[in-house]
Amino acid sequence: MSSTGALLPAWGHHVEAEFLFVALYFLAFALGLAASIPLSRRIAHRWNERYPWATANGIAAAALLCLAAASPPASPLWRLPCLAALGLSCGLFFHMLMPALGPTYAFYPAAAVNLAGASFVLGSALLALLVAGTFYVYTVPSILVFLALVPGFFAGKCLLRPAEPAILPGFVASRFSWTRTWADLRSPAAVLFALVLLFQTGNEWTIAGWLPLYLVQRLGVSPASGLLLLALYWAAVLVGRALTQFLLDRLPHGRILAGSLFMALLGTLALATTRHPAGAGVALVLVGLGFAAVYPLVMESIGRRFAAVHPGVFSGVFLLAVFGGLLAPFTVGLMAHRWGMGVLPVIPLAGTVMVGLLVLAIRLEALLTGEAVAG
Repeated sequence: MSSTGALLPAWGHHVEAEFLFVALYFLAFALGLAASIPLSRRIAHRWNERYPWATANGIAAAALLCLAAASPPASPLWRLPCLAALGLSCGLFFHMLMPALGPTYAFYPAAAVNLAGASFVLGSALLALLVAGTFYVYTVPSILVFLALVPGFFAGKCLLRPAEPAILPGFVASRFSWTRTWADLRSPAAVLFALVLLFQTGNEWTIAGWLPLYLVQRLGVSPASGLLLLALYWAAVLVGRALTQFLLDRLPHGRILAGSLFMALLGTLALATTRHPAGAGVALVLVGLGFAAVYPLVMESIGRRFAAVHPGVFSGVFLLAVFGGLLAPFTVGLMAHRWGMGVLPVIPLAGTVMVGLLVLAIRLEALLTGEAVAG
């Protein structure tokens, strides 16, 4: 998803304004992510540990190479299956990451999710900087081929590892209660948490996916400057994750979450009203700092309320919520096709308000049912 947002100006969509095609990009990525849920079960149960990692890296490398071949002047329709494959690889990565985080997540869930997310944010920021720095120097296919070398290297490294008989522990159909799990996932709290993940995913990936085009179309910045501001947004998220890590043991988690949502709300309002690149930069810093703490603290609450849910089941539910959240940037594309790029801030602004209301509903539900509430 972050690669799509960074590559949109490089593919010339800031000039042609083919927002409907861009909307289909996000839909294709989301469909690939959803397809990873049943596929991950099959490969994890049938193969030893090195093959699922090699498969995910190999699919990512192949998808990036296909995107390089499908770059302009090729039709945008050729990029759709490539982006679906990229979403598939991202979903497989997440399914394997959750079991790997298992012991750390059980001990300190907010910190585990926070540190894991920091690596994704750092990679997104570096990608935006790479495309911005080479925008007028290298072609899009050369950048994508360079990016494909990274997962290709790790795919080869995984295949060369000695064979290990144990399959991924997070996907083993171990002795846990399906009855208890199904009851947990049907509870009002599970629905509320899933909605929080859905809206927050929509907030973050709408900004990350559409920001460069919005800045070029609405504020008149150059594509390279738009990508630099995208990198600034990711840098703010990274700083926010570090600040959240510092505050986890020093402030009640509920207060951190409330302050983060208030800051994100201010940032999205500023982004919707500013008409200057400097104002957009300040708004993006507020949005990034505000969004940074939401995922770790929500995931911590989920881990506390649904400790009996199996990691494989939990990762599938999370990816379904992420799939729903990806419909937000898809919706922005449909709205922009009809009314223009000025509609972009509407989705994260409304989504942030919904996240705040859902968090209040979760706290009220916990008080009514006698569950513990953090902060």
